[in-house]
Amino acid sequence: MARRRPVRPDQPMSTGFLAEVSAARVIFILRATKPVDLDAWVGAAVDGGARCLEITVPTPGALPAIARARRQHPGLRVGGGTVQTPEEVSALADSGAEFVVSPHFDPALIAACRARGLAVLPGVATPTEMVAAWRAGATALKLFPAPTVEVVRTLRAPLPELPLVAVGGISSANLRAYLDAGCVAVGIGGSVFGADLAPGEITRRVGEIVRLAQAAAR
Repeated sequence: MARRRPVRPDQPMSTGFLAEVSAARVIFILRATKPVDLDAWVGAAVDGGARCLEITVPTPGALPAIARARRQHPGLRVGGGTVQTPEEVSALADSGAEFVVSPHFDPALIAACRARGLAVLPGVATPTEMVAAWRAGATALKLFPAPTVEVVRTLRAPLPELPLVAVGGISSANLRAYLDAGCVAVGIGGSVFGADLAPGEITRRVGEIVRLAQAAAR
């Protein structure tokens, strides 16, 4: 019998986003606890070949930075991360965000994203959460915190068609292993961005990760 994805509502608004993330293979995550030059980080990431950026909502100036990134880099996919409430979803939609990433699975968040036409990647950690989030309408599933590569393979064995994005502890040293294990993409932030890094160094690190990701199995 042919395998199929667990039944869930159609969501044509996010099909294109999933295809683009699967092609890019990396979501670069911009996160800071203190004010930083987010525009410089975005520009440096784009110069390195980034195609998809997540700016976490708690980062100072996140919403206006998302709006500027959409205006200044039309081909870039920009979204908001660490989202926990439907109100934050609305604020992101108003800022021009195209997708939402949350650390957990909440059906209300998924419904809010679908209502505003946003792709959504909820955080999941177990097969039960994976199937529930997919049936609720998730675009892809944020596997968080990223388990070992062996656990990824184990999770995918009974659910091979669910699109997983591994996040948490991913770097240039291990990203290919997660992609080769079947994740459609990975999320990377801490090893790339930092207030003490010059834009040129951010560009170099992004470029290295992009090259590694594109060389991974599909």
